[in-house]
Amino acid sequence: GGRMSDYNTTGTSYTYKILGDWEVTDWMRLRGGFNRAERAPNIGELFLAAQQTFGVNTAGDPCSLANPLAFSANQTGDAFTGGNANGAVVQAVCRIQMRASGNPTADTDYYNGVQGAGTFGFAFPTTVGNRNLVPEQGNTWTAGVVLTSPIQSALFNRFRLSVDWFDIKINDAIGEQTVAVALQQCYDPRLNPAFANGAAAVAASPFCSLVPRNATGALGNIQRTYVNNGTVHVQGVDVALNWGFDVGPGAVNMSLNANYLIDFESRPLATLPLVDYVGTLGTTENGLNATAYEYRILGTLGYTISGLNLGLQWEHKPAIEDTTEAITGVATAQTGFPAYNLFHLNGSYALTDDVNLRFGVDNLFNKAPPVGNVNTAANPALGQLAGGSFNAGNYDTNGRRFYFGANLRF
Repeated sequence: GGRMSDYNTTGTSYTYKILGDWEVTDWMRLRGGFNRAERAPNIGELFLAAQQTFGVNTAGDPCSLANPLAFSANQTGDAFTGGNANGAVVQAVCRIQMRASGNPTADTDYYNGVQGAGTFGFAFPTTVGNRNLVPEQGNTWTAGVVLTSPIQSALFNRFRLSVDWFDIKINDAIGEQTVAVALQQCYDPRLNPAFANGAAAVAASPFCSLVPRNATGALGNIQRTYVNNGTVHVQGVDVALNWGFDVGPGAVNMSLNANYLIDFESRPLATLPLVDYVGTLGTTENGLNATAYEYRILGTLGYTISGLNLGLQWEHKPAIEDTTEAITGVATAQTGFPAYNLFHLNGSYALTDDVNLRFGVDNLFNKAPPVGNVNTAANPALGQLAGGSFNAGNYDTNGRRFYFGANLRF
């Protein structure tokens, strides 16, 4: 298949796919193919007026002498990292930025106060559209096998298993610059050529003008836009198992869906190496969704009898590490989240041909959400807080809850 699309903003795009499906035997089928896709930038990415947005900051404050990242002002490091050889220059840049806020003592106030050692936080940057964006391009390879039981016994004749491998590469990925990248472009000499001319030149560079400091010395209003600088590579395996058989007067139904990530690589700039985020909280750069669990499992065990359907659903997420560990390659003091299991009970009953009842219990065992993003290196004696937060997007923060409903057909 093929398609030609023409946009008055970005011109003509060509996409195509070549897919194959081969029934080798009556119980085994092979499938796979290649797909070339393009995504043109949308109206918001092109023309968004400057507005305050919400973003996650996975770099913390690089001006902090306790920040563990290799482009921070920290010259000595900690138990996990070795510090930054350019830390003195970064601190000098930070002092210039702080004094430029209008408070001549902002840098003194900041460095005489408590400085955070964490690499996780939130920010409210100002984001604006970019009319120079071009379409992003993605290449996807897939290969899989579908097995249907050739055994005609009552126990195995409803057994089906599919295993599919996928490999996705995206070039010129469109995404908002992350807060961490905006900070790194200012304070990292690999990305800011002004470091060759001293701290004053760095502070006056276009990159650092996007990450100003406020009158207290803290990070100010970050300016960012959408860019085409990203590269993404994702590779993994999807597994789906379905099995049913008769037990007593009814039937048992089981399903298991699992995803295993081999690679989840991303970089926001072509000059940076790809970072593999598998097993970490991931990144939102290049428009990605955060969290990159190494694997995920969703299983269901059900029983059906005379119009009554009962099901127990199990959702498993493995332990996940702090994003900074993927970036630095070493353990950090910032925690991720432990393994997490949720169970849900659901059911339905066909009271008549026109009346169907549904009911269930979500979070059957009232499993509490874990606390992550805790800074284990925080020293209360120095006024440092360990912090910590819940992740409502991946863990249940509501607790056990019940529902009941009915579908009526007239």
